[in-house]
Amino acid sequence: MKRYWGMLWFFVLMTFLLISTAGCGTKDSSDSGTTSEKAAQVVRVGLNSGADTFDPAISTQLTERYIMYATFDTLVQYDKDFNIQPGLAVSWTNPDPKSCVLKLREGVKFQDGTDFNADTVKWNFDRMLDPATKSPCKKLLGPLKTVEVLGPYEVKFTFDSPYPSFLSVLGERPGFMVSPDAVQKAGDIFGQNPVGTGPYKLTEWVKDDHITLTKWDGYWDTSKTFADQIVFKFVPDTTVREQMLRTGDLDIIDDVLPTDIALLEKDANIKVGKYDSMTFIELGMRCDQPPFNNLALRQAISYGIDRQEIIDLVASGNGKPGLGPLPTGWAANPNLQAYSYNPEKAKELLKQAGVPANFSFVMTVSATPIYQKIGELVQQQLSKIGINVQVKPVDYSQHYSMEQSGETYAFIERWTPRADPGTILDMHFSPAGFSNNDRYNNKEVADLISKGNATYDQAERTKLFQQAEQLIVNDAPMVWIYYPSMLVAQRSNVTGYEFIPDGIIRVRDLKVE
Repeated sequence: MKRYWGMLWFFVLMTFLLISTAGCGTKDSSDSGTTSEKAAQVVRVGLNSGADTFDPAISTQLTERYIMYATFDTLVQYDKDFNIQPGLAVSWTNPDPKSCVLKLREGVKFQDGTDFNADTVKWNFDRMLDPATKSPCKKLLGPLKTVEVLGPYEVKFTFDSPYPSFLSVLGERPGFMVSPDAVQKAGDIFGQNPVGTGPYKLTEWVKDDHITLTKWDGYWDTSKTFADQIVFKFVPDTTVREQMLRTGDLDIIDDVLPTDIALLEKDANIKVGKYDSMTFIELGMRCDQPPFNNLALRQAISYGIDRQEIIDLVASGNGKPGLGPLPTGWAANPNLQAYSYNPEKAKELLKQAGVPANFSFVMTVSATPIYQKIGELVQQQLSKIGINVQVKPVDYSQHYSMEQSGETYAFIERWTPRADPGTILDMHFSPAGFSNNDRYNNKEVADLISKGNATYDQAERTKLFQQAEQLIVNDAPMVWIYYPSMLVAQRSNVTGYEFIPDGIIRVRDLKVE
């Protein structure tokens, strides 16, 4: 009997020890997991509108470039001073004024496992040049005639005429390289399932709500580390976007309301960056159709807008009055003769224009607080010279399409700069320009832009572009309202942000510490 009880106590004791050991083992395992398996690092970015496509060859929305700079690499990159730096192309030469040879980075793969090489670069450019693609990039490629493979990692571009702006456009949409295999397999829906060489893959897209990018382990640059995921949340209301930043539901936003800067700066968990930029906000007018084919009317409107008042009331002083399309950079004209607020001169020009009393027009604006406020101020200011403006808010994601189609004859728009002034002049003011939504057409201006884009002599280019800019300003196809400071707000634990003059956040380098 004693032996029985002894054995019973032995089994009870062993069971207790096993349970205790198992419990200790579970705790140790859990502790080990918290140190060796870190929680996924997610960066949440707030944007003011959704997107239509992530196929660079047909993309037109600004928002789309935020995502594409993470999912794709460009052939060249821009630094903080807008200088050209190597990307997928490691070097370049101009054997003659009508050609450019790129040497490409080796050992790079697309996210579908296929190789990046000269053949894929040629395929990308042939696709953009093909009329069947209907690529807006074709206009940015200027006089590009042929693309020739010289070797596995060497490609030659030949132009009908010299094209010094070519390298600069390779840092934006024309330079995003897509996988030929993926395009051929996906067809028309490639833009919903993009495949590039970038460090992130698109893994989820809920239209007009959010997009999730997930780190791709096959990225070629192993010297860099990246967040596990980047989530873009589309929040049209700027006030809501700012509130989400303050509560920690977002990590970084741009298009901050200038009137809210002081409030955000009081929050110890938020950093606000203010950056001078080459961006301009315009009142565009269709010059090819009544009533805006009337030069005196356009000039009257230019004199009738108080730019500084708009900067003070909309941007809390964070900006500079608009003068013309080239505010800074090597081609900027310090002696540009521009418009200033002069309501009496505006009234005189209205008489010359011969418009009827109580003349009115409809002006579209993106349905966001800043643009609607600008619209309201323009409306108030022009009413003082006898013009009745009807402000029509339009969904942000649809507004630019209306401008391109010609559906709107007057509109408030913001334009991001380009690294080469010849590109910005050509895209806006050449008759076939990519973004000539004003339908501006002046042969003398077009010839000056063409000549400036056909020489590599920077001094000559400066002279030609300054002449063109002065003629453009005289013609007033648009009102350059102001050059806004770029305002970016981020949580204080976000690292990796660097301002690029085009104003687009390069999310690939962001991390949350």
